[in-house]
Amino acid sequence: MIKIKKVQVEDVDSCWEGVRGWISKACDLSNGKHTMETTYCLIKDGTMDLFLVYVHGELKSAYVGQQMYYPAKVIYLLLFIGGGEVIKNLKEMQEYFIAYAKFKGCNGIEVVGRVGWAKVIKDKDIKFKQTGSYYEIDF
Repeated sequence: MIKIKKVQVEDVDSCWEGVRGWISKACDLSNGKHTMETTYCLIKDGTMDLFLVYVHGELKSAYVGQQMYYPAKVIYLLLFIGGGEVIKNLKEMQEYFIAYAKFKGCNGIEVVGRVGWAKVIKDKDIKFKQTGSYYEIDF
């Protein structure tokens, strides 16, 4: 049983140390586009969202996302996914983020990830399709 919780801005400091290692690993793969400092500041000011994933009541992973404004549509961009049991619970997480993106008025979801995600997405029958190193769902 998984539970996903969006962290409120005022609660970020209370959980940051518990997830910073996972987020740091993902930031390191951004080729300098993001740092831990910029990510933390953008979560704290509400530009980015931090989500915690609990499996049987235990914190297992964290997601960082934000709305991305393109000229013709708005999508919800999942920038960083880190921690354990991510792949095992990907289908449930997908459904949560589809609902969240629709709630935020987005037209789709985009996930930035390594090329290795292509196999995971294919094997798990996930709705995302690979477009370069981005994976997308349109609504």
